[in-house]
Amino acid sequence: MMGSDDEDEEERTIKSGATKRAEALDKVLDETKKHANISDFNALDGDLNKVEQEIKKAASGDMFEEKGAKLPIKILKLFKMIEDSINEITTDQKKKMSKNNSVSHNRVKQRFRKYLQTTGEDDMTYE
Repeated sequence: MMGSDDEDEEERTIKSGATKRAEALDKVLDETKKHANISDFNALDGDLNKVEQEIKKAASGDMFEEKGAKLPIKILKLFKMIEDSINEITTDQKKKMSKNNSVSHNRVKQRFRKYLQTTGEDDMTYE
């Protein structure tokens, strides 16, 4: 038996492009925070790339300009968390890591420093 079309219709919501970009950025930030908290540098390596891409997408849409800041505070806090998780690893802890995680730690450390240098100190501050 065929049901009527009225029963199959679902409530649809229409989201703007800026809202979709903001939700995508929030999702990537949450995933990155989880990986930074547990010091999973292998996953954090991929997440850092995603964060960079989402920041570029959001910046191209003037998402950050309206708040009077170049980067929102939540992104700055995430960068601080990543930096802390990178710096808290001692040489003894690094020796105990798996080879994959150790290599990823070095890669994340280098990419993070390079990203901070290429963006400059002016982008990392807020008013």
